[in-house]
This record gives sequence, structure tokens and C-alpha cells, in this order.
Amino acid sequence: MPVRHLVLGVAAAAVWLAGDSNPDARVARVAWMAGCWEMTSGTRVVEEQWTRPRGGLMLGVGRTVRGDSLIEYEQVRLFERDGHLVYAAAPSGQTPAEFVSTALSDSAVTFENLGHDF
Repeated sequence: MPVRHLVLGVAAAAVWLAGDSNPDARVARVAWMAGCWEMTSGTRVVEEQWTRPRGGLMLGVGRTVRGDSLIEYEQVRLFERDGHLVYAAAPSGQTPAEFVSTALSDSAVTFENLGHDF
């Protein structure tokens, strides 16, 4: 069965702006994502880099390599629309897709797109 949601989370101190009246408030609640992330498994390395929230937007870029070979890459925009965060992904070799937040806490966010097979 295809997975139709994406969950991002860490057990880290969150940094956010108080209240949702600020247009950057929801994006700022996921400021813990900012920085460099890396996962290694054998010769496979997955890297992601996220900018800090600014102007209501976070930008992310990732790549997966095996040895010296690029396997895939992805560019992501994270922003607020209609009171929800949107994870707009443009993965290599695929049509861009958007996933809308369904849950948001100080250390995790869940995005879903029931029409997508990710």
C-alpha cells in the first residue's frame, strides 16, 4: 500500500514566534529543521540542507549519493497557505508535488497529499 504522508520530526528544542497572527508563525515553528542533516548507510549518503525561516519561507535541497554516483536530488519550498504549512517538493525525474500539513507540534510536522503515491 502506498504511503501518502510525510512526517518530519526531531527531539530538539524548537524555536518559534508566539501566536499565529504573524504570517511567519507556522513556518517559524519548524525552525528546528534549519541546518545540515545527513544519514549514512553503507556507501549510501543522504544529505539535506534547510535555510532558516525568513519571509514566510524555508528552502531545502537534498541529494542521495552512492559512492561517487548521484542517485537523486530534490528542491523543496516550505511555506504557509490558508493556515497550513505546504511542503512543495521538486524531486529529480518526477513531477513537482505539494503536501499540506495535517499536524504541527514543536518537534514534528506531518504533511499529506492523498492523491500522491509517495
